[in-house]
Amino acid sequence: MKKILSENINFWFEITRAYSFPMSVMSWLIPFIFGICDGGNVFFGIIALFGIVFVHAGANMFDDFADYLIEKRKIDKGLKNDFNFQKGKCRHLISGKITLKKLFAVIAFCFTVALFCGFYLFLNSGSEILFIVIPAAILAVLYPFCSYVALGEIVVAVMFSPLLYLGVYFVMTGAFSKELIPLAISTGFLTVGLLHAHMLLDFDFDALNKKITLCSLAKTKKNALKTQVLIEVSAYLNVLVFCFAGIISKYYLLSFLSLPTAVILFLLLKDEKFSEKAPNFLYGPLEKLSEYRQNNCFEFMLKFMVARNVMVEFTIFVCAAKILTEIF
Repeated sequence: MKKILSENINFWFEITRAYSFPMSVMSWLIPFIFGICDGGNVFFGIIALFGIVFVHAGANMFDDFADYLIEKRKIDKGLKNDFNFQKGKCRHLISGKITLKKLFAVIAFCFTVALFCGFYLFLNSGSEILFIVIPAAILAVLYPFCSYVALGEIVVAVMFSPLLYLGVYFVMTGAFSKELIPLAISTGFLTVGLLHAHMLLDFDFDALNKKITLCSLAKTKKNALKTQVLIEVSAYLNVLVFCFAGIISKYYLLSFLSLPTAVILFLLLKDEKFSEKAPNFLYGPLEKLSEYRQNNCFEFMLKFMVARNVMVEFTIFVCAAKILTEIF
């Protein structure tokens, strides 16, 4: 019984790409902490989290659903002989462990739960929330297609930063926070950085499949790595500028404590053998590494999780800074 339960958990962990959920939780946590500090409704904030996670899960699965359909049509038309995915993508669809029909039903369920969460918050927060929820929902559905025209990274950054920040804070307080905007910009850069690192790892595969991403626009891996550095530096420079301009508290400079992990990410992306030299504790929380080794996607997942951990650490230090500004 325990084995079956464990297998089911692992199955849905992979299908929903649950390893990416910390992006949702961390992006939600900053406006949630701000909302609490400003006397907001905690229950509404938690309902918002449920909606966000279910949208994220649905969007992840819809991305696989769309990619699988695109590849299948190419095979049916005789343009390709077989599925060509990296790092185990769509492998459960290819193996038949889940059908397209069942996957679509689960996607519909996730989006329905998110819709109910949004409708409940709409009834309790006012119609203004629609100006945030509707664009976010549209972007979630369009993401799989935007990822083919160099807009995928931007779409996710807009969803996970300004829209999510403004939405969570608004449903909790009924207002908007100017203090959140500079932090949303930095989180947006880190989100783009995470996805750019993802695309950098897929550079050759995307070039072969003529997939245009923000990373592929750099033309070479060396240029793409320089772009990665520029994106990460912009996130921290943005905090620095707003702090010394007096727009946000200098306590937010605590976010720079996440910079060493960003440097580790750069070294991982630059040097293929760096992971063999550095101990795991330098990377932050990592999970299911042995399983990723078996599926031949260890290097990819390691780098993705380190990029994710940069966001996690940045968020934790920003939340700590907000609490310090309230105390002092």
